[in-house]
This record gives sequence, C-alpha cells and structure tokens, in this order.
Amino acid sequence: MSRVAQRILSTILAVSMMIPLAGCKHKKAKKTVDASDPYFDRSEAELVLEGDPGKTMDRFWINSATIMGNTVAADYTITYKMTPEIEAEIEQLYSEELTEENYERMYEITKEYTENGIAFFDLAGKQISKIKLDVTDYINIVKTDGKGNLLLLMDHVNEGDPLTFEDPSFEWSICKYSPEGELIMKTILQPPESAFNEMIPLSDDSFIITEYDRMMKIDADGKLLCEEKIENGTVLQYGNQIYLNNWEESGDTTKNYISEIDVNTLKVKTSTKKDVSLREYTYLGFSNCDDKCYCCGTNGIEIVDPMADKSEMFMEWDSVDINYDRLMSSVFQVKSEDEIVFVNMEYHEGGEKGPVAKVIHLTRAESNPHAGKTYIDMGAFQLPSSEFVDYIVEYNTSKDGLARIRLHDYASEMAGVSDENIAKLSEKVYLDLMSGSGPDILLNFSEFSQFNSEEVLVDLNTFIDGSNGLNRDEYFDNVFRAFEKNGKMFQIPVCVDISGLLGNKEMIGERTGWTYSEFTQIVETLPEDVSVFEDMKYEDLLKLLLGHSMKDLIDYEKKEVYFDGDEFKQILQITKKYGLAELPDENLEGWGIAEADSDAIIWVGDDIMPQMGDGGYISPEDRMNEGLLALRSAYVYSLDSYAWMTSTCNGNAIYVGVPSPDGSGVSAVPMMTCAISASSNNKEEAWDFIRHLFDEDAQYKYTTSWFSIALNRKAFNRINDDAMAENAKYAQEIEEGYTDGLWDFQRITQEDRDGFQALVENISSISSTDQAVMNIILEEAAAYFADQQSLETVCNNIQNRTANIVRER
Repeated sequence: MSRVAQRILSTILAVSMMIPLAGCKHKKAKKTVDASDPYFDRSEAELVLEGDPGKTMDRFWINSATIMGNTVAADYTITYKMTPEIEAEIEQLYSEELTEENYERMYEITKEYTENGIAFFDLAGKQISKIKLDVTDYINIVKTDGKGNLLLLMDHVNEGDPLTFEDPSFEWSICKYSPEGELIMKTILQPPESAFNEMIPLSDDSFIITEYDRMMKIDADGKLLCEEKIENGTVLQYGNQIYLNNWEESGDTTKNYISEIDVNTLKVKTSTKKDVSLREYTYLGFSNCDDKCYCCGTNGIEIVDPMADKSEMFMEWDSVDINYDRLMSSVFQVKSEDEIVFVNMEYHEGGEKGPVAKVIHLTRAESNPHAGKTYIDMGAFQLPSSEFVDYIVEYNTSKDGLARIRLHDYASEMAGVSDENIAKLSEKVYLDLMSGSGPDILLNFSEFSQFNSEEVLVDLNTFIDGSNGLNRDEYFDNVFRAFEKNGKMFQIPVCVDISGLLGNKEMIGERTGWTYSEFTQIVETLPEDVSVFEDMKYEDLLKLLLGHSMKDLIDYEKKEVYFDGDEFKQILQITKKYGLAELPDENLEGWGIAEADSDAIIWVGDDIMPQMGDGGYISPEDRMNEGLLALRSAYVYSLDSYAWMTSTCNGNAIYVGVPSPDGSGVSAVPMMTCAISASSNNKEEAWDFIRHLFDEDAQYKYTTSWFSIALNRKAFNRINDDAMAENAKYAQEIEEGYTDGLWDFQRITQEDRDGFQALVENISSISSTDQAVMNIILEEAAAYFADQQSLETVCNNIQNRTANIVRER
C-alpha cells in the first residue's frame, strides 16, 4: 500500500454473500441531482482577535477553540510591538550580568507586551470578551461542562530563582468560567507523573482526567476519589457514557477494543469489551450533542454508538460544497438537523500570525442549487490529498459544469488494515462494478490488477487519443505505456513513484533489468563476503518480487493463472535463498555486538542505538559504500530522493529493475490513478473530469501535494526547478553558517537532474498486485520456506487455489 494515510471505518460484507452477482453484469443507471436532494449552504468567518487599546499587535495566534452554544471560546496569544526605547532596554538587560533586579524587569516587560488567555466570539467571528491569564499560565485542555460554562485545565509555572538555578515548579488546576468570563471555580490538582492529556467533566461536577498510563477521578475540590491503570489506550466520552478505547497487539496484528467504564469506580466492565476493528469513529473528531455522538467520517457526518456494529449517516459530504478533508479534525457541533457549526484551524507557513481560526456555518437549503446536473460517482481506495478535494469542489461549483462528483471512500468499509481485509474490499468493489452498482470513476485501484479487463473498465487509450485527449509528446508516454496490458490502458496514472533496486555497477555491471536466470547467474559470482540483498523477511522479499511480475502470472481476460511454471518457481527459489525467516533481534546480539561496548553503541535516554563503525551496526548505505552489499531496495519519488540514493556506492550506483519474466527496468508505483467503469453511462463526463488532472498547473499542484512524480513534462521541470533552487539556497545557508545542515543533506547537481529524468524515461513496467491471490501465495509458500513441502507441491497448491478465485470472478 502507498504512503498515504488511510482512514478506516466499518466491516464490509462477506464476499461469499455476493458471489451470485459475479455473472450478472448491468449498465449503471444514470442519476441526476433532484431539487429535493439534501444540500447545505456554507458561510465562513475568521475569528478576529482584538488587542488592547493603545497597543499595536505584532503577532497573534489562535491556538485552539471550542464551541459553547452560540459562542466560540478560543485559546490565544498576542505579542505587542515594543517602542524603540523598550527594545534598547531589553538589549541592554541581556548584555548585563543577570541580577534579581534585571530579571524582574525583563519579566515586567514580558507581561506588558505579551498577552494570553481565552477570547469569546460570536458565530460571525466578532470578539465578545476576553479572559486574560498570566504569561506563565499555560492552557493544556479546553472543554465545556455541558451547562454552558468553560473549563480550562492549566499549569502555572513558577520560574524558580535564576540566580541559584532553582528548578521551576508547576501548579496544575482546573478553572471553570461562566460565558461572561467570571471565574466560578478553581480546583487545584496534584502534579501529574507525566502530563495530563484528557479531561472529562461529569454531571456531579467531578472530573475524569488521564495521563499516558492512568486515569483518575477527582471531585470539585481536587480530592482523588479513585484511579486505574491504562495500557495502550485512551478514555473517550460518547453521549453520557465513558469508554476505554485500547489496542492489543498479537504478532503482526493490532486489535482495537472498546469497553464501558464504571464512572463511580473507573473499573473497566470487561463483560462489555468489544472488538471495534479500528472503526473510524474511535479516533476521528467527534461531538456529543443531545445525548448523541456525531463523528466526522471520510464520507460524511455519522451518528455513532460505540457498542453497535453500524453507524447512521447524518449528512453526506456531497450535500455541501466544502473541502471536508480539512474538517476531519475540526471542533464541531450539530445544533439541529438543519444546522452544523465547525471551528476550523488553518495553518500557514510564515506571515505575522499563527493558525487562522474560522467559524464554518452549515445551514440546510430549501432546495438543491445543483438540480439537473448528472451525478458522477467516484470510488476511492485511499483518501486523496486535500488539494485533490479542492479540485472536486471547484469542479462541482463550476457554472459551466454539467455534472457533480460524489466521492465515496471505499477504504472506510474495511474492518482494519490487513491483507485479508484489503482482498475482501477489492473483491467487493469488483463485484459492484460487474453488477452495475459500482462507481463511474475508480480512484487509486491500480494496485489491484484483477480490474484490468474490458469487462470491468474502459480502455482509456481511446480517450487519450480522442478529440478531447492528451498530446502524448507533452507527457512521459513511456509511463502511460507501462500501465498497458496487451495495448490497452485501464487505469491511468496521474503521478507515480519509482520502485526497483539500487546496485553497485562494479558488481552487477551496466544494466537496466534482468530475468530470473540472468539475476541468478550474476549474483552467484559475487564474493563470499558480499550480501546480495539487505536483510528482508521471506514475506517481504516475495512481495517485492511478485509486485513486479504479478501482471505476467495472471491473465484476467482468459481467467488463467501460471503459478506452476518455471518463472514462478524461480521466484520462490530466489526468495528462499536470499530471504530470512526472521530479522535479527533489535538488541546487541542482533547487531553482532557481544557486549555493551561504548565504541559500538549510543545511549539515547533508555534506548540503545547502533553506532556505525568497527564492531557495530552498519547501515545498508555504508555496507554498499564498503562493498559488502550488492543490492538494496530503491524507492524514488523526487529529485531530492534520487540524489540522496545515488550518492552511495562511491559513484558506482545504478538503478535496475527487480528480476522479472521479461527483464524490464524500474517500475512505476501508482500513487494516484483513475479508471472509468465499463458499465458507466457517464463515460464522456468522467473523462472530462480526469482529463483536467493532466493540465500543467494541475499536475504541478496535485503531484507536489502528493509528494510524487508529475507526468506532464512542463510540470515535472517546474518541480525540479523548485527543488534545485531550494537545495542551492540551503547549501548556501550551510556555507554561510546560518545552519549546520541535516545529516542526510545531499547537494543536487545537473548530473543528478539529468539522471533523474533518464530514470523516469526508463520506466517500463508497473508494480501491482492481486491481494486475494497474494494471500494464498504467502500462506502456501511458507511451507516451502520452512522445508515442510516440496517446491512442486507448493506451486501446484497455489496454482489450483488461485485458479479457482480468478475463474469465479
């Protein structure tokens, strides 16, 4: 799976329940927007912070905010501009020997020109009032008590004596303020063992507060009533109930559980423990309103019950024209079925102010303003970048647009990230497409090669070379061609990364790729002290090899598999010879260090880190530089990453493809791809949407946000211009002493730039998989690696099992 972060929600239907649909292919019905379809109007207002009269604000920050009915309470900081006389005085104070008098004066100046506290705003963003706090008061948590009052969990810092180097002390408290800013109550807390990270007010004016590994219940006077340990979890409030949300690891699997907590004793009710399998609402922003809990999910706002298996959709994101990705972690409140309020923090680099806080007000419209437009359904496997969602909003609100995109995140239907669940998801979407109930556009499904047939998807070459197509000369057409199967392209890449191997050409010679037999012939001649690959487990090495050859081992149009042939057998033999059952333990013995030799290790806190050098751990980069390693995995996604990887091997680095049946070169890893369903009635409209992703500006914007390689040549050159300029600027700062530089900083040369472009132009294949088939291969191959079954037996088992799956699709 790619780098992009993935959002996970609920359990998908078992594939076995849907098998009867496989042979029933229908055209997708054409749907249009009806005036009665739900739609919410949107208004936005920035929180405008006002400074003190007679002072000029220099910089200000809105640090966090919460909603109190029709009021927003925001934690803020202001610095005021100093007069030239005060600036001169500060400079003088810093130049003198520190005395108690000087220290007191600096503190007075700080108090006069720095302000922090809580400001109250109406929903139009206008400031109503402020609560000023001392400059040594730090707000950790902002909450409401459900009765219209504001709660602040704060720590006050007593700086200590700077002349005697006395350590500072901290006073922790919970302060309750009325909406008018009046202090109602102050509860002094015992200092935490680490730091407080959650506060939950209860109806009897007591509180549950948590640290990293414990939860405590205190009364309004700060008295500890009870406490319990927490292991790998957090405490959450849904409605009026408190829950423990914790994680348990078993091998490579992580399970997520939720259990009720007795609010009187803080004991976990073990009888209520439920496996929620990383459902989205267990970790995304949520809001408690009217005894219901609302969660911002990737497909909309849901009403959730942590102990129920399903949630209820309250509002889908296609009901409003907004970039929902930027709202996922926002504070929000559902005021009614017709009104929702968000407070969103927007972060910008540079400038005179910190994060910009905006009130976003959604109100139900009387009718849908997009009535008459055609719906185009887009199904995504991974949530796109925020900039891509911006494009969807721009497209949907265009006056000339005849269609409206509805984006659905299929990954939200997975019950946790695992190979098994990914396989189930891909099979479900496949069957949806075959039955005509699937989306018009598929986003980011190119990793699943079973979709690549005319029975499922449209050959996009017919659009690329059509009247509203692309000029192939303006793009890296070799990458487009790499995505073809028998001359047809079913999923078009918007941007890609590059996967392959980095080798020492003094050891493996000048080459771009190799077949399995060529690979074996070359590496068997390496010196005995040279390792072929960096340490990789059997499973990881097998996935690497299959990712570059799966497309040659399955023919989806003929519904045939070829796992009993010589090429697949060679894959297993290479994996067994050069893979490992387990990686070395992360301890001194695993690093080849017999004793805690100070020359071989570094202590970082309580952790041991390997020290490079004699007797210690040597990184793959250093092993290649010292001629002890012939090949390592190569992953390139930018000019910077290319330059850094190429700097190894003492100038002898060469990029080569993973061994494959046809000996092809490095492979494209699809980072963002689009496809059009063969059953769609909106093919032209779908292509029009996809087509504009390949304009120069769009390629520059979206591939930069995706940290990937643009396929439009002009956008590619612009991105490389930026990289070289930034690299040269950073190198100059190092030279002039402004910065010490990063340990892995690599100066980019024109030779690097030319080599990077040549590498992109050398892409001749893609990395893809069929997760359901892969799961079977990994399961059966383990017996061969463990010498429990012969190569012939294992290959026959894989052939028979995978053939059944492919035939039944």
